[in-house]
Amino acid sequence: MKKITYLFFLFLVHFGFSQTQEDFEKNMKTIVESMKIDQTDKIFDMFSADLQKTLTKEKLKEIVGAAIKEFGKPIEFDFMLDDNGLRRYLIQTDRDSFMLDVAMSADLKINKLQIE
Repeated sequence: MKKITYLFFLFLVHFGFSQTQEDFEKNMKTIVESMKIDQTDKIFDMFSADLQKTLTKEKLKEIVGAAIKEFGKPIEFDFMLDDNGLRRYLIQTDRDSFMLDVAMSADLKINKLQIE
């Protein structure tokens, strides 16, 4: 009986604190729409406290601006793969495409964002 209770508890904890595809899709829509209209503050507000300390608003605006200058404005995104919570998306732009890696914490805040 203890094993069943333990497994049930693990099941609840796993699904209670894991991010779903819908959570990532919602965040990605916000990221892409914010990049289109140069609203990096909306993206920054989705960051975890640790990432906000590491990546300032000014630095985020600079990185996003450089990506838009190099690749063009984002149009849509496609999920590519999940690597232990780090999700890779192909961002289609008006001129080219680029990869965006996103990871989220248990409270659905972005704790990693990387443009490749």
